[in-house]
Amino acid sequence: MFRFDFDIDDAEEQGDLQHDTPGTSQDVVESGSASQAAVKESAEHSIEDLLSNHPPSISFSPLSIRTSSRNADSLTLARRDLFDARFQLISSEPDDSAQAGVESPSEDALGFLDAPSDLVPGIYEGGLKTWECSIDLAECLHERLGDDPGGRLREKKILELGCGTAVPSLYVLHQLLSAPPPVDNAQETSVVLQDYNELVLRLVTLPNVILTWYMSPASLRFRASFQPSTTDPEVEEEPLPPADPTEPGSLPFSPQLIAAFLASLEEHRISIRFFCGSWEAFDVERAGGPFDVVLTSETIYRPESLPALVRVMREACARERAGGLEEETARMAIRDGADVGEGADAVPYLCLVAAKRVYFGVGGGVAEFVKAVEQYSRATGTGVASSYSQEVSARAKVETVWEFTEGVKRIVMRVLW
Repeated sequence: MFRFDFDIDDAEEQGDLQHDTPGTSQDVVESGSASQAAVKESAEHSIEDLLSNHPPSISFSPLSIRTSSRNADSLTLARRDLFDARFQLISSEPDDSAQAGVESPSEDALGFLDAPSDLVPGIYEGGLKTWECSIDLAECLHERLGDDPGGRLREKKILELGCGTAVPSLYVLHQLLSAPPPVDNAQETSVVLQDYNELVLRLVTLPNVILTWYMSPASLRFRASFQPSTTDPEVEEEPLPPADPTEPGSLPFSPQLIAAFLASLEEHRISIRFFCGSWEAFDVERAGGPFDVVLTSETIYRPESLPALVRVMREACARERAGGLEEETARMAIRDGADVGEGADAVPYLCLVAAKRVYFGVGGGVAEFVKAVEQYSRATGTGVASSYSQEVSARAKVETVWEFTEGVKRIVMRVLW
């Protein structure tokens, strides 16, 4: 048996998530899980598809993200409880799924809920749980965006690879939905969420997105005007919870709420797209790329998957636009004095990777990721420079932008192609 050195489960399984004090629990990975996983065809799923056969309500708990390294300031997001997602999957009736046009859960899909591992190769890649590096990435992103993060993210294209519970993208959406709606001629802000498992997108990713909207100022109009759908005193309808992400609660998924959520996205000119499948099959152009912001966390644990991940990241990073770069985008990318050129030669993207330095037992880690970037760069003639490998070219490098050195060591890297 291998040991997969992830050190926290969801808060509902181990109490409050102490992100800056790593625990000691280890998740078992069965021998062979580090081998080649099956290549799964990439498929897009609409919001309407993912909401088909949705539960009447979902339970949620708070998740805290530090917004200052110097004090205790924090931002609280709401995310769906893991036990609630599991219950929905277990209680799914094949007849109900068939009537809704949804493929019923397979025995393999149900089986991973009881497996001792958080990885079942070719079936499940751990996306139902919230892993700590996703929180690191959200905190690092907040630091790099500086003042007015919502304004700096507006009209950008954002991609999260291996999103799972999508904490970094929830941070992005919180900032966008907390700002006033843009003017009529504003360009669309695009958020693309990709995960290996369609079930993960259905059970946690989209519910977390809806929770983020509900807890934001963008849902105020809906909350203020909400009326129960029934006037029958014998029918008990679940009331709306307070828009307070610091307290656990339950959110009813009524047709009115879904309609208001979709209307809010349109008003804020936000497009959210969902893709499942392997990175080997992921088409960046089809997903709307290239992108201004590329994010991924806890995805470099399996060396065999790194070439595909690196290829997608490189193709996803925005190229120079005709007529010169947007100054705002370039400034975001080269914040804190990155040595990547100025003016028209500046890098017009922000590409961040959050991970543990070493994933014991499965072979992956920071050194293996940098090696994969180096191999890809040599094969494509771009080169790579980093603190872990010999410099090949000054135009591409991997650099550390955030680091946690106590207990299980964690890092956030920026990739400059």
